[in-house]
Amino acid sequence: MEIGFTARSEVREAIARLGRTEDVQFSPSGKKLAVAGFNENRLLILGIDVGWDEPTITLSGSLEVESRDLQRPHGLCWIDERTLVVANRTGRLVIFELPEQRGCKRVNLSPVRILGEETSDLLKTPGSVSAVPIGLDLVELILCNNYVHHVSRHMVDRRNGYALIASEILSHDGMDVPDGVAHSPSGQWIAISNHGHNNVLLFRNDPEPGAVSRPRAVLNGIKFPHVLRFAENGKSVLVADAGSPFVYLYRSDGEWSGTHHPEASIRVVSDETFVRGRSNPAEGGPKGIDLSRDGKLLVASCEQQPFAFFDMRELLDQRVPAPPSNITEAENAREALLRYMASDRSKVDEETAAIRRAIEFEMGVMTRSRSWGITAPLRWATATLRRTAPGWSAKHL
Repeated sequence: MEIGFTARSEVREAIARLGRTEDVQFSPSGKKLAVAGFNENRLLILGIDVGWDEPTITLSGSLEVESRDLQRPHGLCWIDERTLVVANRTGRLVIFELPEQRGCKRVNLSPVRILGEETSDLLKTPGSVSAVPIGLDLVELILCNNYVHHVSRHMVDRRNGYALIASEILSHDGMDVPDGVAHSPSGQWIAISNHGHNNVLLFRNDPEPGAVSRPRAVLNGIKFPHVLRFAENGKSVLVADAGSPFVYLYRSDGEWSGTHHPEASIRVVSDETFVRGRSNPAEGGPKGIDLSRDGKLLVASCEQQPFAFFDMRELLDQRVPAPPSNITEAENAREALLRYMASDRSKVDEETAAIRRAIEFEMGVMTRSRSWGITAPLRWATATLRRTAPGWSAKHL
């Protein structure tokens, strides 16, 4: 069921200035909603209040962000309530610290961090990004590099202004314009929308040897997959189809494997709106979607319909408990470090090494710089833990 929204005139004017929209995402608290204005090179952050007794949505207040470093903003994700990561298709990956949001205002911001200025960062034409904390103030970023057809994985350090301390290629084989990415709530699964091959690939986010992961599952039955989100604690995936008026729902037992087809379709764009946006076969449908953390509310966005909200309580299981966690923060960070270190062990794999060389040639990455970036987490972790845990030594890794 679609839920209408109310907003004051200043908020509606800010929405009208967005133009073509792409990714959209609720903040961790669910109290803010960010959307990327692709052609206008701006971001819009709205306050959102939801009432469920008789479903109501109020968009209260707006923050319009402009910056010279917003260059076709396509993907975005929140790290916390004030920190937003933005993937610019014709620019770099940028991280903004947002000002306090009160009323309706427009600001011009400079990023606190820009990634992709060095070829060793392995970033080029970034289009979508997903972030997950991995402990000890480290954050893992998964990035779709749209037009060089690969997915990269990066570690940044919040204690050092989101400095990049490691990068590696997650996947290259079988990618044709990877166009959307999402972590599962546990961080154990990564879903990638594979635009050119009309499917979604799911990877297990494990510290396995090899710089190139192999997908464990494939989701078929989509025309042009765009943004996607996990639901029901990783047992379901919602996929926005930019080439149809629908969002598709896929389900598993939590261990994704094999081939899957949609279990349900959710119409989020009317026929009239779809036809108005149908400039080519890959347009007209939803571009951005997100699901509130409680799984109750779906938001969908496209150029002809910047915001539409849907009640998901009857379709998604609201009672699925969060998976128990007995992994300490240090162990989680250690596991992430092993993922990055795995690319050194993969040198014995000739096929993987050949793929890495091709990517490095394409992006102008020198092997020496890449190796230094890959081993950075070990040096950083050793130095940090020596400072914070007397008696600890590198043999504990």
